[in-house]
Amino acid sequence: MIPTWIKTEQIATKVVKQPSKTYHLDLQRGRIVGFVDGYEAIKQAIIKIMLTEKYAYVIYDHYYGVGLEQYIGKDISFVVADLGSTIENALLYDNRILAVNDIEITRGSNIDGLRVKYSVETVDGVLSGEQEVKMIG
Repeated sequence: MIPTWIKTEQIATKVVKQPSKTYHLDLQRGRIVGFVDGYEAIKQAIIKIMLTEKYAYVIYDHYYGVGLEQYIGKDISFVVADLGSTIENALLYDNRILAVNDIEITRGSNIDGLRVKYSVETVDGVLSGEQEVKMIG
């Protein structure tokens, strides 16, 4: 018996942008204080991704977060050179982020920290930021 193909109609579809509404996290007080959407939600997602260690929490899949533990004990010049691509890959996991540009990494205020400056193209515009990431704990 030879299989036969049935021709199907193509239906035009319209892509509708889904809202990115989420809880607003007050990181200073460690509380949830309402909701955010759009640009502010993406900004919060970037901060959250950069603060989350990859593979550390079972609530997140294995793509979420930045894998900083892999750099413990490594030479700082190697870490500074390689960390940019690690951060870029972590941020691009979020489908609202289109591109990561201009990552600049310098020594942080603490001995175990690095300061990361970045520019991110998102579906809601360009977002620039600066954040300190801790290499230990």
